[in-house]
Amino acid sequence: VAAAQALDLYTLENGLAAQEIDGVIGITTDVLEDLLRLSGPVTAQGITFTPENVIEKLEYEVEYGYQKRGIPVGERKQIMTELMQTIMQRLGANAVTRFKDYVDLAYRLAAERHIMLYSPEPSLQAKISALDWDATMTTTSLDYLWWIDANLTALKTDHALQRSLRYQVAPRADGRLVATVTMNYKHTGVFDWRTTRYRSYTRVFVPIGAELVGVTGDAKAKNTSVEQGIELGRQWFGTFIQIEPGDTRALTFSYVLPSSITEDVKSGKYTLGVQKQAGTGAHGLTLHLDFGKNITSAQPGEDQKNWGNAVYDFTTDLRLDRAFTIGL
Repeated sequence: VAAAQALDLYTLENGLAAQEIDGVIGITTDVLEDLLRLSGPVTAQGITFTPENVIEKLEYEVEYGYQKRGIPVGERKQIMTELMQTIMQRLGANAVTRFKDYVDLAYRLAAERHIMLYSPEPSLQAKISALDWDATMTTTSLDYLWWIDANLTALKTDHALQRSLRYQVAPRADGRLVATVTMNYKHTGVFDWRTTRYRSYTRVFVPIGAELVGVTGDAKAKNTSVEQGIELGRQWFGTFIQIEPGDTRALTFSYVLPSSITEDVKSGKYTLGVQKQAGTGAHGLTLHLDFGKNITSAQPGEDQKNWGNAVYDFTTDLRLDRAFTIGL
């Protein structure tokens, strides 16, 4: 959806060759770091870039460093062109001997939502979707969770944030299930040229028909409110959060799951899909699911010490989208 909108906006702005664009490829900075791991250190405009320093150095050079080096503002991003050309020349020289490495890297980056593809041509888009390379909202699971942060004028502060997501389900007196989802944030940075307080308008996408109970940990600032709506066939709840450097904060949404999920649990089966926000790292994911009845099977399975009760406890990460199926 975002890619299609980008193409529309580019056309409305009379962008160069707007009618000739075949598709959109979205990439994150992880792609550049991993390419440098394959190519080795690369020098552009006298600056040596490595996987460990490439993002910070590039950001600095195109925002501040070009002035000190006497480069006109209109040419400040030429360093990116030179860097990529050098990397591609280096990789091209090894295309035959390291072809499998390149293919494996592309598949991994696409699976982890660091490469995303879109084509306005339906048959090609169908192939992209079949490979799950389009980063669209999944529709396969009954219970569903997708946490989305949006950096709002917070510079490049995401690099300094550590995140961990926790999802809990518990029965209430009337038999329905209450879900509680919490993102724990730790701001490890300090105020500098690329880092400031983190400001996010955060939304959580959940099953249609979910009813909001409450939110804790949001900004509680003047004119800040909890909003909700329906988008792409999902219910969402959203609010604003702000985290100062050095602080640890938690943002929690609580809501009643739709009756359809309660009925599934009564019939003996529960499924959950937790989707990764495109471009994020492998932040933690912890589940604590209490259905009020004993669990007979689970995929993926818990540690054996946790078998034989009514609670599913599982810890993993969101390097990839995750799916869970539980028999009751």
